[in-house]
Amino acid sequence: MILTLGTTPAVARAMIFDRLTPDAVNRAAEVHVSAAGKAVNVARVARMMGHEVVCIGLVGGETGQTVRQNLESLGIQHSFIECAAPTRVCVTVIDRSTGQTTELVEEAGPAGVGDEERILELIADLAPRSEVLVCAGTIAPNISVDFYRSAAERAKRVNPSIRVIVDAKGPALSRALLAGVIVKCNRAEIGRDDLAIAMNQALQQGAAAIIVTDGPNPTHVTDGRSTWIIASPKVNVVSPIGSGDSLAAGVAAGLERGWPIQEAARLGVACAAVNAQSAIAGDVDRGAVERMFQVIQLIQKD
Repeated sequence: MILTLGTTPAVARAMIFDRLTPDAVNRAAEVHVSAAGKAVNVARVARMMGHEVVCIGLVGGETGQTVRQNLESLGIQHSFIECAAPTRVCVTVIDRSTGQTTELVEEAGPAGVGDEERILELIADLAPRSEVLVCAGTIAPNISVDFYRSAAERAKRVNPSIRVIVDAKGPALSRALLAGVIVKCNRAEIGRDDLAIAMNQALQQGAAAIIVTDGPNPTHVTDGRSTWIIASPKVNVVSPIGSGDSLAAGVAAGLERGWPIQEAARLGVACAAVNAQSAIAGDVDRGAVERMFQVIQLIQKD
């Protein structure tokens, strides 16, 4: 089983326009509404890839109920804690005429007193029967910056064999390294101009492995012993939103299958490429992913 953890879920509205004209009335050609947020997107893709998933975190209000109902309609289990702050709403605007995608992001509301410990208790309950925990997204206000480290440590305390992936940035990521997590981040989030130095530094700080994406450029992977490069396939991009989350889901799926990190990352790149061809974040077709996986090249550097 795969656990996904995020404290800032959202309801996403993807609005597609044949042509978007600023400072004018624009009528959408299509509108798609779905549960979203990084951890939710990871859960959706992992489920679409055929894995059992439980999504945990914070939701609130009517929009929080929308998140629950959407996941249930997809056969995704959840164990959310109800918080006082309503779940946020985010809008993605897609202009077909230019191929441009614009995100309008509402910030998440604060967590309540005791919510952090309640989530950690859920992890302790669910981790013993899980192979992978994915911690993804910005940490909600009032949640400790050490939250992902605490989540990883709590999971490993009750299940030493669990693999923990952290998709975050800044202090939330750097502090999680101490718990021996697998890092999934993009080129900007790793924080140095020299990628090799940055990846080596993260390993020295405790990371078990590192996967660094760079948009359409190759993805870099290392486990401290070997380093690989995975070329990104060329696809007709509808929206890149959710591709990073899809990659994390593919990595989690590969790890649950018992694959080595480099093959799990290759599956992640396939998921990301398929997601980029959809207007909905965290939306993949399993057959398309499997076909894409067969053509993606993995190159070992050392």
